[in-house]
Amino acid sequence: MHTPTALNVGFIGPFDPDGCEVPPAAVSKNRALASAESLSLGIDSYRRSSIEITQRLKAGVTAKPMMYRASDKRFSETDIAHDKAAVATFQLTPEDERLAFSVYFSLNAYCSVAHEIPACRNVLERVLQKPSAWSVARKLGVGANFQYGWQEVPKLPESPAGARGPRFILPVRLSLNNQPTGIALLAITDTQPPLHNCAGLAAICTEHPTDKNKRLFVGLLSAHPAGSP
Repeated sequence: MHTPTALNVGFIGPFDPDGCEVPPAAVSKNRALASAESLSLGIDSYRRSSIEITQRLKAGVTAKPMMYRASDKRFSETDIAHDKAAVATFQLTPEDERLAFSVYFSLNAYCSVAHEIPACRNVLERVLQKPSAWSVARKLGVGANFQYGWQEVPKLPESPAGARGPRFILPVRLSLNNQPTGIALLAITDTQPPLHNCAGLAAICTEHPTDKNKRLFVGLLSAHPAGSP
């Protein structure tokens, strides 16, 4: 059982690229609860494991991206049997699976914090495709599903000496109630303090699944421990 941790979050925006469609950017400060354990898992360890897994895929199985699905709802027995057969061919280890699923916990905690901040939630709703009212009623709520692949972790140019810039990009597809909701590119760095409270996500670029003109860029400006200025 993870104990919720209080985070003080400041949101600045939104900014319009043309400067004419939205009011001037405002600063919104909020307090949100999240699982510090889930956030600190981060994504960088998964990225490191993907390097060796990618070689296994290329050498013996397929050149196509192998997607890893994570959800807060149980998958069907048919899906489970299909996926077990797929991963058995390239010997996915329990540690590989643990690192891959840790991404889900980090992303779920990160999205929960974003949803608790009204200003951030309002901006996200302009870009993300909402699930239908029927699916919400049928599933008794909203279930989140993230998809990401071991062969989809391109490396970024090295940051200047001493800088803590993003290292890799991870494409993620978000679905709500099995309906495509958004496509995001995550700029990833390590989760060394104080970045452990943001899952090591330095920036996110999100695109609407059907309207390519709807895009959102969210960048981390700063992070610091509680009690510091």
